[in-house]
Amino acid sequence: MSRKKRLLAYAATVVASLAGYAYHALYQEDRSVKSRLLEDFYWLKDRLKNADEADYRQFLEDQLKTARQGDLSYPKKHGMNISLSSYQNGKAYVLSPENYRPDKLVVYFHGGHRIEAISPKEWRFLENFAEDNQLRLLIPYIEPLSYAYFDEEVDRLEGLLDEISLDYTDEDLYLMASDTGALFALPIARDSSSNLILEGLILLSPWVTTKHSITSSQDEEQKDYLMTFSDYQAIASLWQASEGRIIALDANQAGALPKVHLFMGKKDVQYLEVLAFYRKLKARGLAVDFYAFDYLPHNFHFLAIPEQDEVIDLIAKVVLP
Repeated sequence: MSRKKRLLAYAATVVASLAGYAYHALYQEDRSVKSRLLEDFYWLKDRLKNADEADYRQFLEDQLKTARQGDLSYPKKHGMNISLSSYQNGKAYVLSPENYRPDKLVVYFHGGHRIEAISPKEWRFLENFAEDNQLRLLIPYIEPLSYAYFDEEVDRLEGLLDEISLDYTDEDLYLMASDTGALFALPIARDSSSNLILEGLILLSPWVTTKHSITSSQDEEQKDYLMTFSDYQAIASLWQASEGRIIALDANQAGALPKVHLFMGKKDVQYLEVLAFYRKLKARGLAVDFYAFDYLPHNFHFLAIPEQDEVIDLIAKVVLP
């Protein structure tokens, strides 16, 4: 089997393996990334067929390097008008469709559970969203968990958004996030400085907590067929590995959030948590909308289905009333 074919075979299994790898690696925070790779490589290799040690080690190292540096190969290959802006607090990609509205800017926190780079499906969703609504998107780079603590990333991203707001003083600013990106967006929206005025907070298939308590009956009822329960538990454990440094926003301490717009599939394994979060925000008198889609799983808005268009249209009504 050629090296190319082997790597294609490995790619089919590497996503689940990476979740377990990152979970294990975070319990060894004083060790180097290279050291973790060398040890965990042998355990992961045993789960794969036709695995060559050198090829697989290089493949795994390339995956982590790609996640850390950010990968623009997909948007560039598909002709997206994308550029890179550098600030004191980090980098951000700017996706600018033709004839975009100069009075609006959407800052997007990407998902990927912080163990992988932006996927092609996520890029396609962002392209469709930007093109259909003629909206410019600014996408801050978020460090993988193997490289940065959660609370430090929140502080860095908050500083980055302050810098961005000084560059875009004439635009209405909206904050949008998918998946674990919501865990950053919520505390930043609550604690934003006087320089950062947000017109709205849009959360798509969001994580609103890392402390999940899904029972077997709930799992059977709400089973997400794009995220198995075991994978979900592994990712949740990964986020809990830095216990004491996670500052997920409690609805009872929501403070002065801008209006929140929640989009969830009812088959999302986190649907019950987000529904409870929505009810707590409503009970506190905060402005919040909840859009629930029957039979759809986590990150359904990345799928090429009619509901993706519906989500894009609904967000347009928020940003372009």
